[in-house]
Amino acid sequence: MPQGPPELQEKWKDCSVAIEYLENRGYKLTKDRWWIPPTEAHQPTEEESEAMDYLILEWDFGGLVQFRCCSIEWDPPEWN
Repeated sequence: MPQGPPELQEKWKDCSVAIEYLENRGYKLTKDRWWIPPTEAHQPTEEESEAMDYLILEWDFGGLVQFRCCSIEWDPPEWN
């Protein structure tokens, strides 16, 4: 049963349209249906975000995998 907003359903029509759109822009789809962006620094455009929203709301896809890097030094606490 459709769950996405009518405007997204009308725009994307089918999951294959949204998937092809994202893949043509360099996104990679994981086995568990999450999207890896073309580069770590990539910020999705409004159109890319709408395609992902459609897939999430309409087809229960996962979202966007975010890469984070941390370069702080940290000493773990002593565990008793």
